[in-house]
Amino acid sequence: MFFFFVGSYAPKLSRMISSPVRCPTCFSPTVYHYKVQHQLSMFFIPIWRTKSKYLWICDRCNWTGSSRPEEQEITT
Repeated sequence: MFFFFVGSYAPKLSRMISSPVRCPTCFSPTVYHYKVQHQLSMFFIPIWRTKSKYLWICDRCNWTGSSRPEEQEITT
């Protein structure tokens, strides 16, 4: 008998409801609060999820931090 296993263990990102924050690297207001959970899925059905982790991620430059970036004055 031959079994074909289709499954994955990948992170799932969910954007939390929050207003954007200014990025400390690229200075654009595109940093959002995300909930990251790794999950095992089989045939696209989630089977098992790990503990969740909360991160701040910039959508523009992919900066990642575990705490909210400090608001800073931008002088030009």
